[in-house]
Amino acid sequence: MWVFFDFRFLLGIAARAMLRVVSLIILHLQTLHTLALYIHNDTQT
Repeated sequence: MWVFFDFRFLLGIAARAMLRVVSLIILHLQTLHTLALYIHNDTQT
């Protein structure tokens, strides 16, 4: 019973960490995309 509870608890922590990492990656991807567009526009003109 306790092992099952621990497993679910750890699974919840892992899921939360994964969500945080995914959201961070998405944020950085958006920033990189904006930077790339800015550099591209800068080199075009």
